[in-house]
Formats: sequence, structure tokens, C-alpha cells
Amino acid sequence: SDLPNMLKNPSFEEEFPSDKNDNPWLMASTFDQTRYDGDSKHGKWSLKISNRGSELNGAQQKVYGLKPGRGYQITGFVKLLNKKPGVLWQKARVSMKFAFTESEEVPGNVL
Repeated sequence: SDLPNMLKNPSFEEEFPSDKNDNPWLMASTFDQTRYDGDSKHGKWSLKISNRGSELNGAQQKVYGLKPGRGYQITGFVKLLNKKPGVLWQKARVSMKFAFTESEEVPGNVL
């Protein structure tokens, strides 16, 4: 079945707004982010992150409309551009944090 995608600009096809406060993709900590043309899984664009100060630095988005007691699926694709020589596996981390409130909408962060 086709589940609704609850992310805004999930495949980065829309340009990032000039005002960072209007960008649904919040930037956690310090690193460089650019929309990258020509190396994507879906659509034309992807997100390129570089110059991360920590392995925890990355893009995140607040997702609204999640409801307690329901299941959700997250799918993403990561491509490493700087493969470490002699290393078979490298880590890519996805973290989710939920903040349950009294309202019907439950905001969650996708990192």
C-alpha cells in the first residue's frame, strides 16, 4: 500500500528557501549542506553534507501529525563519497526522537 510521505521536500526537489528558518530541513550543528544535482535515488536532487564537525551532525526535520499507537516506516538512502581504504563497512546513523503532547498532533524529529 502507498503510505503518505510525511516529510516536507523529501527528495530535495524544491530549492531551499533563502531564509534558513523557512527550510523544513533543519541543520543540526555545524556542517555544510547543498542540494546536489545528478546523484539521487528518486528525482533529480539529493542532499550533500560535508565538513561535519561530529558524527552526530546532520540534517533533521520536524514531522507533525504522528499519532501514538500507530506504526511508521522510515526509508532513506545514504551514499558515502569518501570511502575509507581497506574498510568494508562504514556507519550511517538514523535517530528518531518523539515528543508526545496533549494535542492530537505529535511532533517528531527525523535525523
